[in-house]
Amino acid sequence: MSPSPLGPPPGQPDTPDAFRHFVQNFEARQGHARQEVENFQEQLRRVDHEREESYKLMVHMYKQLLDKNTQKCEDFDNEVVSRRNWHREANDYKRQLDQLNLAADASPFAAVILDGDGAVFNNELLAKGHEGGVEAAHMLLSNIKNQLKNIYPKSNIDDWSIVCQIAMSLPGLGKKLTEVGLISSIAQLNDFVHGFNYSQPLFSIVDVGKGNQRADGKCREMARLMARVKQCKHLFFGPCQDLGYIPALQGLRDPFGSSQRLTLVECLPALPGFRELQLPFTRFTVFRSESLPNVARRAQTLPPPPAPPQQRSTSELSVNTQSRPSVSSPAPGDVASPTGGAPVNAKPTSYAAMSKTGAVPHSTISIAPTKPPVRKFYLVNKDNERVDKPLPNVDPAAEKRYFARRKVEGSYCNEHYLKGTCDPNYCKHHVHGPPLPKPDLVIIQHKARSLPCMNESHCNDVDCYYGHHCKYGRHCTNSECRFSNLHYVDTNPAYRVYEDGTEEAV
Repeated sequence: MSPSPLGPPPGQPDTPDAFRHFVQNFEARQGHARQEVENFQEQLRRVDHEREESYKLMVHMYKQLLDKNTQKCEDFDNEVVSRRNWHREANDYKRQLDQLNLAADASPFAAVILDGDGAVFNNELLAKGHEGGVEAAHMLLSNIKNQLKNIYPKSNIDDWSIVCQIAMSLPGLGKKLTEVGLISSIAQLNDFVHGFNYSQPLFSIVDVGKGNQRADGKCREMARLMARVKQCKHLFFGPCQDLGYIPALQGLRDPFGSSQRLTLVECLPALPGFRELQLPFTRFTVFRSESLPNVARRAQTLPPPPAPPQQRSTSELSVNTQSRPSVSSPAPGDVASPTGGAPVNAKPTSYAAMSKTGAVPHSTISIAPTKPPVRKFYLVNKDNERVDKPLPNVDPAAEKRYFARRKVEGSYCNEHYLKGTCDPNYCKHHVHGPPLPKPDLVIIQHKARSLPCMNESHCNDVDCYYGHHCKYGRHCTNSECRFSNLHYVDTNPAYRVYEDGTEEAV
């Protein structure tokens, strides 16, 4: 018979104490097992919580990845569209570039820009006048083509156009050539220029007017323009007698290869600064290789005033014609004829005239020297740029009256009041009245000076009343200044330039 599960263990006496001990052990074991179950349940709950948190994190990360994937897909689609658009635009630009290249290759030309101050044609050409100009143009064209064939042996130079511009002061050159005896008159030089311009449609000699170094700005800007034009395959530039061109030449040596398309033309020996640029040089046979002979300028002076008569006493200067018995007494203001005829209405003003008429008027003759007429001039700085003469200050009272009168009468014509040359039949929108007082004219001068001259600092009109630079110069702070492109002009005058082209240091 097996022992009872509730009884004592085998070998143990079946007593109340043993049973009690057994029950206590059983309860202890049961409590221990319950604790272990609770611990296991706690572990299960903790694991479930961790699993749930991990699941939430995994879901969150999945959503993030999904959003990123969606964004990447959208970006990819946008990039595809952008790439197609850029590809399309690139193809369009490529076609346009190809068309431009074709157009540039279809109409190539070479340009020749020469400063006439250092490029004087040979004597025998100038002496022929119109025919010499025609011959010079053909010879120059032949020289240029030969030079181009040597530079571009693989190109068909005969298909290129040749543009030639020579800027010079025809009055100054004509005067110099006349003085040294190379031409008989300035008209002969004009005939030469007409023949040169006529014979080749793209050849031109440009007259820049009186004064020295007027051609600088024109040649410099034309050379800068030609260096940027792709159709211009080569540029012959002749500024080698003026160091002021060197900064412009340094600017032409850009990384796009303009210097490779540039050749300096050396008529007279080039100044040392041009050799340092390391640019190629060439010569054209139609130009002189020597300077014109040095001939002293004839003095540009006014004729001397007539010599004053010999000193006489007051009684001799105030002689009554009645005291001369050999001459009849004429009426006041009349002088008797030397042949004894009727009086002639004349007023001799010198002893020579009085000796011819045989009469001395009853008046005192002034022996003071005659004042020479005032010569008009304008001012230029050391760079040959025009500098405006200072104007008198404006009278505030006159300015107030002027603007009050202007409200009633209208705007005053600058040409009429400052030059006196305006025709009111053609200028009908401005006032053309009698002369204004000097304070009012000063106001008009100030108003006209505030408007830029169309020729800017290269103007050589002695009567020009417009402004040629900013009166504040480099210190101007007005962002809307009308003379903003002329702030660099040096406003210190160095020379006076007169109407006849002569110059005088200030």
